[in-house]
Amino acid sequence: MTTVTPRTLIADDQSDVVEALRMLLRGEGHQIETAGSPAAVLDAVSCRDFDLLLIDLNYARDTTSGREGLELLDRLHAMDEQLPIVVMTAWGNTNLAVEAMQRGACDYVEKPWDNARLLAKLSEPLRKVSATAGPLHASTRELAEARSVQRDLLLREIPKFTEADIAVEWRPAGAVSGDAFDVIPFNTQSGALMIADAIGKGVPAALLASHLQASVRAFSLEKVAPNELMAEVNASVCGRLEHGRFVSLFYMQFNSRGMRLRFCNAGHPAPLLIHKRGGFEETRAERNLAKRAFSVWPRDAGRSAPASLHGG
Repeated sequence: MTTVTPRTLIADDQSDVVEALRMLLRGEGHQIETAGSPAAVLDAVSCRDFDLLLIDLNYARDTTSGREGLELLDRLHAMDEQLPIVVMTAWGNTNLAVEAMQRGACDYVEKPWDNARLLAKLSEPLRKVSATAGPLHASTRELAEARSVQRDLLLREIPKFTEADIAVEWRPAGAVSGDAFDVIPFNTQSGALMIADAIGKGVPAALLASHLQASVRAFSLEKVAPNELMAEVNASVCGRLEHGRFVSLFYMQFNSRGMRLRFCNAGHPAPLLIHKRGGFEETRAERNLAKRAFSVWPRDAGRSAPASLHGG
C-alpha cells in the first residue's frame, strides 16, 4: 500500500463537513471516498483497500453519545487491525476520543478543526504505513484477494421459494472468515442449503471455506442425494488439504411443497427444529419430527459421510 497518493475514506453524515474535508485533503494529494453512515463505511472497507479512515463518532441514530461511532470502530478494528483510523469529535468531548483510542483509533480530531493541525495528525499514521509498506503490501494484497473470492461467492439475495421462507445472518469476526453458507435453488419449490466452518481464522481458513463452497455448488443437483454429494465434496477437498486442517459441513435438501428435507452432516452440530408455537428439538435419524407436516429423511443423515472433511 502506498502513501504517495493515499486512499482516504471520510465518514460523516453532514454533507458540508464531508465537502470541506474532501476539498482540503484533495489539495494534499489524497484520493477521497466518502460514506454517510456506519453501514456505508463497513461496506466500503469490505470491498476496497484504504490507507486511512477519518470517521465521525456521531451519526443519525445517536447524535451526541458517540456510541454508534465506537461500535463502528470496534467492527472496523476486527476487520483490519492495521488500518489507521482517526476519529472526529466535538469540542469538549475528549473523554470520548480517549475511549476511541483505547478501542483502536490512532488519533482524534476536534470539531471544528484547524486545517494545519488536522493535516499534521493525518500525516503521522500515513508516515508509519509508508515506513512498513514493503512487508505489509504483500499481506494486504493477499487479504484483499481472499476477501474478493469470498465476496464473489456471497449471496447477493436469498432465492425465493413457494411456501417457504429462508432467512440468513452472517457476521464474520474479521475481514475474512472461515465460515460459509449458501442457498442453492433447484426450482421454485426445492433447493439446498449448506453451512461450513473451516478450522482457524484469516486468509487460509477463508480460502478453504470458499473452495468448499465452490465444490458444493459444483456437485449440488436435485438428483444427487446429500450423502452422495458429501462423498464427492470429501474427495475433492481432502486431496488439497494440508495435514491437520479440516472443515465441517452441513448440507440439506428441501422441498417446500411436501415440507420435507433430507440432510447429511459432517462434523457440524445437529440442526434444530424450532416449533412456531415455541420450543425446539434436535433432529434425529429414524424420527418423524412433526408427524405428516414435517419429516426428515434419515437415510442420508451422516451414515456414509466422514465425521469431518480433513487432511490426513
